[in-house]
Amino acid sequence: MMILLMLFVLAGLPKTWCLPSCSEFASLTCTYTNCPSLVVTCNPGFDLPSVTKTLKGRKVEILHLKGYDNPVLPGGVFTGNQIKKLVLESPTIKILVNPENTQVSPFAGLEDQLEVLEVIKAKDAFSWMWEHVAPLRTLKKIIFSESGLFYISDYFLKVFPNIMVIDLQACNVHWIDKNAFRHLKDIRMISLKRNSLKKIQPSYFSGQNKLWDLDLSYNQIEIIQSKSFDNMPELSSLHLDNNKLTELDFKTFHGVWKTVRHLWLHENPLHCSYPDICWLKNTTYPMFAGSAKCSFPKKLVNRNIAFLEFSEC
Repeated sequence: MMILLMLFVLAGLPKTWCLPSCSEFASLTCTYTNCPSLVVTCNPGFDLPSVTKTLKGRKVEILHLKGYDNPVLPGGVFTGNQIKKLVLESPTIKILVNPENTQVSPFAGLEDQLEVLEVIKAKDAFSWMWEHVAPLRTLKKIIFSESGLFYISDYFLKVFPNIMVIDLQACNVHWIDKNAFRHLKDIRMISLKRNSLKKIQPSYFSGQNKLWDLDLSYNQIEIIQSKSFDNMPELSSLHLDNNKLTELDFKTFHGVWKTVRHLWLHENPLHCSYPDICWLKNTTYPMFAGSAKCSFPKKLVNRNIAFLEFSEC
């Protein structure tokens, strides 16, 4: 039976054939698991056009492609496929789009199918030509991890007009285009954890009225400009821990201090100098905010900010 199933895969599964519940078998490079949804994992050496041809007409929950070895994704290679989540792990993709045929998007056929796109360890992700990728209208979540993005461009995010979750962790992001997130009207969660950001500007996130979780932890943030978190009425969780913040500036934190439920500030070299911190007097601390400690002046080193005395205010 196993040999027969492998022959079906190698030859291309007939359209009327379907996998039985909770079954698994493998071809030379791919594993097909159906329990209860079809998950396909392909190891290095697979031929992408052959894989997508085999899967045409079938609903695929996850297509996980490991070690895809080609500088581009062929235009239209996914035409006829029904893929809910696509994972590209350790691809050698250089520019994503074939420069000789930019009219055909590499994700053509998935514009109204794909819900999650995950990219892992793509060292050349910064040079992918997103401006030639047709919008993925049904995409709700995008994940990049340990990939060389370096910056977040406006045309990159325009490919995902209805995105709700953006998770770009450990991608060495240094800067963000002005208003890069502004056109995303349904965004709920943004994680830029473990990157290299040094400054946050109002043009980045201000005005995201549906955003409820923003994670900027483990960056190199020294400055957050005033009003950077204004007009974000749904913001509930703000992660700023493990950065290089020294100031609890009233113009930056006053509004968000009253609205967020969870605020992480620990592991920052905070300066608890008077009168700069006097605005904290008689205020209610968001959960976890009080776990932050002072690094200056000397008499307040390691003092929890929730237990400061305001006699000098």
